[in-house]
Amino acid sequence: MTAAARDGAGLAGRSVIITGAGHGLGRQFAVAFAGQGASVVVNDIGRDEDSGRPTAQVVAEEIVEAGGRAVAHVGAVGEPETAVELVALAEDTFGRLDALVNNAAVVRQAAVEEVDLDHLDTMLRVNLRGAVLLSQEAYRGMTRRGFGRIVSLSSGAGLFGMRGQLAYGAAKAGLLGMTNVLAIEGAEHGVLANIVLPAAATNPGRTRISWPREDRRALVPRMRADLVTPLVSYLASPACRVTGRMYSAVAGRYARAFVGVTQGWLSDPAVPVSGKDVADRMDQVEDPTGYVVPTSHEGEFAAVAEQVRKAETA
Repeated sequence: MTAAARDGAGLAGRSVIITGAGHGLGRQFAVAFAGQGASVVVNDIGRDEDSGRPTAQVVAEEIVEAGGRAVAHVGAVGEPETAVELVALAEDTFGRLDALVNNAAVVRQAAVEEVDLDHLDTMLRVNLRGAVLLSQEAYRGMTRRGFGRIVSLSSGAGLFGMRGQLAYGAAKAGLLGMTNVLAIEGAEHGVLANIVLPAAATNPGRTRISWPREDRRALVPRMRADLVTPLVSYLASPACRVTGRMYSAVAGRYARAFVGVTQGWLSDPAVPVSGKDVADRMDQVEDPTGYVVPTSHEGEFAAVAEQVRKAETA
């Protein structure tokens, strides 16, 4: 197996849409995927600072000049027509769409009390609405063909929280709900959906991170876009067999992240429960011993039902 094939985990001959691919992580994904033999639809709305040309066009031409296959699309995610155009472009140019990478994002720093409606709407339109609309459009064709991979770039700011990112965090956390539903409904059609929580220093100054100097010194040199790419490459490829998962890619460390539910406290249905009763048992509610990771809302119901049955037969 060649190094390119190993790195691409089977992306050769595959068609991929990457949004926000004119710069930063998206550009890294586009160039790397093309180098691994994928045909890439490069989407972005930005313009190159030096030439003034669309960055999507610049990146697509760079890929073609290097011997790869790419086509540019200039358009803002968040609009229904963009989703339709992107999927049609992939299918018309490359014959089909195998994978979608929802990477386009906009970041703005603002304290909780400073977030206005314009700020909120921008964060939701680009970071969440765009991914939902494009995933839905891509999903239609993928289910017809019985194969698809949808990878969405979320953020630890949404899943774990971060100062100054109220609206951004809310939008990025929404991608978890979207991905969970895509995974559940897509499983029977061969469509897998997963999330990546990346960390890369591609936009210095966009966000202010509160971390100790020694942590910054250890991490900053490793906060490279190329260290995020291998995980996204795998999840976008046929080699990927997991769905509904969330993975962190920070400084070359790859790890699964998840939402879990503790065993908690199971009350007696015959006895009225007060707020004080709950407060008195918060140690039980909080105890992570024996937690479960539901793969659906119904999965959580099933876990509670099992607890109830055990309690009734005890």
